[in-house]
Amino acid sequence: MLTFRNVHNWRFDGKDNTADAFRQIYAMLKPGGVLGVEEHRLDESDDPAKEEKSGYMKESSIIAFAEAAGFKLARQERNQCQPERYEGLSQGRLDIAAFPARGRG
Repeated sequence: MLTFRNVHNWRFDGKDNTADAFRQIYAMLKPGGVLGVEEHRLDESDDPAKEEKSGYMKESSIIAFAEAAGFKLARQERNQCQPERYEGLSQGRLDIAAFPARGRG
């Protein structure tokens, strides 16, 4: 399963459905299935409260939500990240993070 720029929507306006969404995705995937996440990235040094209003998510937050649901981070790729587009801003893009659904049975 691949999700494009949805994690911040699950987190918007104090209605944090993020943990539940990751748990539901994990339960839905067959053992060995993989979740891919593409999301706009908030700088790790920024206030985490910005996640609820900015449309950007900290990489560490996405990984924490996924791992709490049972996923294990397999790899990250930033080959599409274009830092020059974000000059002077703290945001970028978390291009792809792959989370295999291991240990399910």
